[in-house]
Amino acid sequence: METSPLSEYDEKVLKSLSDPRFDFRTVEGLSSELGLDEGLVRSVLAHHKDVVRVSSATDKRGRTLYALRQRPITAKERLATLREAAGLSRSG
Repeated sequence: METSPLSEYDEKVLKSLSDPRFDFRTVEGLSSELGLDEGLVRSVLAHHKDVVRVSSATDKRGRTLYALRQRPITAKERLATLREAAGLSRSG
């Protein structure tokens, strides 16, 4: 199966996800940084599930977090997974 070349938007989003200043990124943060529509950012993230993962953790505002699959699972994500498995809310 041949992979298609990355578009300019794909490259921008994936490059921003690899920024070492951030463990995770939100759609809103990527959109704001790159000047791209949130729907386009969501589409790029969904299209690249092979290299992008959805974190089990959320940010303080409850927004979904994204990271590159090559990045290690963080303690924050492990805790979120444990809480979810135990049926606890974030504040619980």
